[in-house]
Amino acid sequence: TSKDKNRPLLLTDDPKKTIIKLLAERAPLYRAVADIELMTGTRSIQQTVSNLVKQLHKE
Repeated sequence: TSKDKNRPLLLTDDPKKTIIKLLAERAPLYRAVADIELMTGTRSIQQTVSNLVKQLHKE
């Protein structure tokens, strides 16, 4: 996205700071409408997928 000029919200002096700010503002909304919330952190892709499958089977 660094060279993408079709991302007006990121056309700032500090795009990373803008992304962090937007995520902080939007996170409560994302959580409010999410059916599942997965914490990925340092987990491998396989661990993440396994966790997702377990969450889906709970529903």
